[in-house]
Amino acid sequence: MNFKFKLFFFVQYLSVGIMGPYFALYLYQEDFSGIQVGFLLGSMPIAALLLQPLGGYLSDVLHSRRSILIISCLSMCISIIGIGLSNTFNLVFGFSILWAISNVTIHPIINAMILDHLEKNGDRSGYGPLRSWGSLSFAISSLIFGSLLLQYLGTYFTVILGVLYFILAIICLWLPKDEKPLDVDNHLGSAKFLPGREKYFSFIFGSVFVGASLGIAMNYMSVFLQSLGAQPWIIGFNSSLQALFEVPLMLMTPFLLRKFSENKLILFGALALPIRWILYTFIQNPVWVLPTQILHSVAIVSFMVVGVSFIDKNIEKEWRASGQALYSAAMGGIGSGLGLLLAGMTYEWLGIRSVWWLNIGFGIIGFILIQKSLRQYAQADS
Repeated sequence: MNFKFKLFFFVQYLSVGIMGPYFALYLYQEDFSGIQVGFLLGSMPIAALLLQPLGGYLSDVLHSRRSILIISCLSMCISIIGIGLSNTFNLVFGFSILWAISNVTIHPIINAMILDHLEKNGDRSGYGPLRSWGSLSFAISSLIFGSLLLQYLGTYFTVILGVLYFILAIICLWLPKDEKPLDVDNHLGSAKFLPGREKYFSFIFGSVFVGASLGIAMNYMSVFLQSLGAQPWIIGFNSSLQALFEVPLMLMTPFLLRKFSENKLILFGALALPIRWILYTFIQNPVWVLPTQILHSVAIVSFMVVGVSFIDKNIEKEWRASGQALYSAAMGGIGSGLGLLLAGMTYEWLGIRSVWWLNIGFGIIGFILIQKSLRQYAQADS
């Protein structure tokens, strides 16, 4: 079963390594304005915001996880091909919203399935090594695409992604079958997930600002490097390098979790982000961006691996997908949407350098809120 999850992560992040770093660049190369790109990128996660928690909730109640994954992957395939065939902003916008709505359920549901599997096998710290296969494939696809195919974005971008999404849907057929549904009337009627979770929602609120800064960096890094005159191989290698740094860190997570508390690891990742954005306000040579990617990797491991484990530990098993869905909605939904919307306007009016000043603000606010939330958890445990 571990092999199936590794294969899913590998193919999924092959697509993320193309979509994440290069979608904004693709839109700019299609001659859309900064305001249009900011509006589109910001609208995608916001439009999906309400559906992400709902998808996780229904998958917990109905135990339809595999079916939802298959439908989502096929819908992403259709929507990305639609983006490639569209010749107006309105059509691109519509298909992008469909892509975003389809994409939001994938992370929380596959995380919940993996956490169920790890718990059954008595290895709750094994998520990081499995997720490292995604980082490895992200590095491969972002390097190859950025180095060799960047000048052909309009030709290959949507076609390659469409093929990957279709393959991902096929892989979903090999994942564990859905279990027997829970008592739907009891769970829908009681809405037991929401009450008494003040500390959880405090952490989720802080994650919104962390997600905003990460979303901006993911979509505007290639634009920033192009503004510095970077060669295509540097842009591709930069995107690849951040994922390559993640691989050893993710493999080390079982060891790190034995040595340090989850709270400390998450807080360290939150601190790394504003330091990274401050460095970008000074860098003039694109080569110096490369070593800063270690800070990105630290933050990703802190929030996408340790954070997933932290949420899982503080949520009952029957609400596993719901808890992960709300966490993903905060990071990649409202946080990313808010950040990208403001980043697009900032880039249009003030230029790419000012985007990093915006990110500094998001990073500092996120660090303060995350620190406050983790202190509440520490006090409750003592």
